[in-house]
Amino acid sequence: MKQQLANAVLILLFMMPTHPSWAETNAQAAQAVIKNTIDQVLKEPDKLNDSVWVDNLIDQVFDFERMSKFVLGSNWKKTSPDEQTAFVKEFRALLVRTYSTSLKKSIAAGKKFEVTYLPHAGSEERPKIKTLVKETDKAPIAVDYDMYSLKGVWKAYNVTVEGVSLVTNYQNEFEKDIREKGMDGLISKLKTRNQSTEEPSVPLSPQGGK
Repeated sequence: MKQQLANAVLILLFMMPTHPSWAETNAQAAQAVIKNTIDQVLKEPDKLNDSVWVDNLIDQVFDFERMSKFVLGSNWKKTSPDEQTAFVKEFRALLVRTYSTSLKKSIAAGKKFEVTYLPHAGSEERPKIKTLVKETDKAPIAVDYDMYSLKGVWKAYNVTVEGVSLVTNYQNEFEKDIREKGMDGLISKLKTRNQSTEEPSVPLSPQGGK
């Protein structure tokens, strides 16, 4: 009888799923995506100068089309497919250039980063991955990632720094631009900003300001 019980336990163990995405909760799987990306950057910071590497890494984590829809709000449906494509391209370039430049500058200055993962918030379908980022000589910064599953792959569609939403922050600016210049004017503005040789400014400061 004992042998039969032992065999039954072994069978159950072998039948249990071993793939992490099966065994983990949604929030844990989403957090793993964020952690893997951050670990790669911290492990090989010099690769931030490789635009192809950065692009591939960023695209694994962020859904820029969804972010674009949120940041434009009701204006998204008022734009043509060509305008939507152009906006996603320029908005993506703006985000990648702005934040990678800021990170490269800190790393070049010899700054070190430590990331602590906090208990997640949100829901199982829309988990919010909460972290604390500690940079050398600075107070920890709260950075949260809003995630959702896109065809089985976890993607971030918003980032909040010290309570300031990236999407909301840009939303206010772009809404004003669309009113004053139209969609073409906004896209032109982003294109000019992306082609500028000036160092981009980070709209979300470590202290949560704009």
